[in-house]
Amino acid sequence: MIQKVFVCLHSDLMSAEKMQKWIWTDSDYDSMSWHDNYIHAISFDVEEDLFDLDIDYITEWVKPKKGEDCFSFWVAPATLNFRGVSELDIDIQISNVVVWSILEINRQEIPKTYRPDIPIYQFEIVLEHIGRITFKSTGFHMYIRKQPKKIDAQYFTREERGGISLDRDTPEM
Repeated sequence: MIQKVFVCLHSDLMSAEKMQKWIWTDSDYDSMSWHDNYIHAISFDVEEDLFDLDIDYITEWVKPKKGEDCFSFWVAPATLNFRGVSELDIDIQISNVVVWSILEINRQEIPKTYRPDIPIYQFEIVLEHIGRITFKSTGFHMYIRKQPKKIDAQYFTREERGGISLDRDTPEM
């Protein structure tokens, strides 16, 4: 059974004003959500079996105050890095959609056969309105590259986020 995560508020470790944790891993999966996170770039490293996404990670959804109509969001640029990637399948249809937004990331552990000491997962990244990306992976690390900023949108402009980046440097490094 594929585990699904679809929540609006994240762990206390992702407090809006100050990140208490900069690198997230497989063990944090159940406390994370990627709903409405925008993908700015993707990269494949076939020599290292890596798959990276440059995303705007929403650390918190802020409910509208009385008299306001819209949510605001605490957002930080991040690199989502999957390692030990195999059987990558990208099934998308792009017509007039120019934004890749994640609906959800599902994960299912695959029974161990070759290396019982290393977990292998089937991941499915469901993209809103355009398709999905599926692959097997030994896990992920997500690197928060900057302190979250409260904004009215769910994503930064390229200028606001400092351009495209797949760096794995975090402010604590």
